[in-house]
Amino acid sequence: MDFKDQVSSLTGLSILSDGTTPTEAELSQFLTDGAKDVINKFIIIMPGEAYKFSTTESLSDDAGLFVKGSILSIVRENNDPEDLRECTPIDPSHRTSSKEKTSLHYRSTSNPGYYKLNGKVFVVPVPTSTNNVASVTHILYPEVLHDESSIGSSTVINTKSGVLISRVVDESTEANTKSVFTKTAHGFVEGDLVKITDCSEATDLNGITGTVKYIDSGSFELYGIFAQPIAEATGAVITTVPKIDDSWFPDEYEYLIVLYAAIKSVEAKLASYTVEDEDLELVRGYANTLATLKNQYLSSFGIKAEAKVGGSDEELNR
Repeated sequence: MDFKDQVSSLTGLSILSDGTTPTEAELSQFLTDGAKDVINKFIIIMPGEAYKFSTTESLSDDAGLFVKGSILSIVRENNDPEDLRECTPIDPSHRTSSKEKTSLHYRSTSNPGYYKLNGKVFVVPVPTSTNNVASVTHILYPEVLHDESSIGSSTVINTKSGVLISRVVDESTEANTKSVFTKTAHGFVEGDLVKITDCSEATDLNGITGTVKYIDSGSFELYGIFAQPIAEATGAVITTVPKIDDSWFPDEYEYLIVLYAAIKSVEAKLASYTVEDEDLELVRGYANTLATLKNQYLSSFGIKAEAKVGGSDEELNR
């Protein structure tokens, strides 16, 4: 059952592409607004759940990263993928002086910072792809369409077994520089978030997630992930991890989006009536439905609803 059918079931409203209140396009907007409202309520009321609506993206240059919602955390590697340092906010006016060692605003790899400018987030010192990658965890708001039945149903889970992990070592310094993951026709693409499991040799990698750096159809790297101290590891299983993007939302909270859209749909229907020209019993029925939906929606967040079921003719004509 898609979201339109779910809303119609809750409200008794007919929703078509044209000529109804609401229309399908309006319902899609209500659903999208509902996703924002649900996320924002969780951030305020139950901040511990905010991570469920977040994504973590890697930043390894000075180009910055576009963010649409609140930033939950930013960390930067301190010349070591295992040494993560929290980035703290910098006033954008200090973005130049924060890079100058003689400045009071200077930020080092052991005390990194970040600033937001023109919709992007920038990390100081500038991240690089080797041992100095920054990870930005932030909120994204999905766009929800009326004919969808699940947000993120298009997510493809790609699993490859028997992956060979080869450790590349700098012969002059004997330092581990990178690890290459080899699997014919692996199917992973740049930016995929993946999880490593079932690695019988480099067991320290099991359970670790990383972001794919595409090399070719038969090999790839994972930003900041190295096979240490084992030089060669076979039999690893690499699986795509669903991550939040513009079409993803936790399944357990989708019903709240439907409730929100149902509320807005009934409100739009009531607003379209001129009470003195319409059947008061019909209007009262929609008013009762609206009150019930609001109670259900708000109580899900532990909010006491003010809405009351029922209403006199005088109240309905106000």
